[in-house]
Amino acid sequence: MTTENLDHGTEIALAACVEYVWTCALWMTNLSEPFWNGDSSEWAELYHPIARLLFSLGFIGCGTPDGRSVTYFYDDPEFLERVSNLTNTQGFLIHPAFRAALDTMDSQKNASG
Repeated sequence: MTTENLDHGTEIALAACVEYVWTCALWMTNLSEPFWNGDSSEWAELYHPIARLLFSLGFIGCGTPDGRSVTYFYDDPEFLERVSNLTNTQGFLIHPAFRAALDTMDSQKNASG
């Protein structure tokens, strides 16, 4: 999954906060605060709260710059506490436990996920 994929999914979730009376809107509003406040134009700073949530739930892993490995939450729970690690991430992989439910292709074999 590329940053563009994460962008698209986040845009859909953000739109849900605006368009619907959503019972879970408060937590999503808090996660998306950098978007609404215009706090930063840096991609990693904008997406850090949402990426950190998905990472801490074990849903995504972060690909290393060399493309040879993936860091999941159970490998390093503190990994996405640092924005710099998100900046250096070269892609995101859905954890294998979720792939069948999402009917995703296993094009992620090049990473050790």
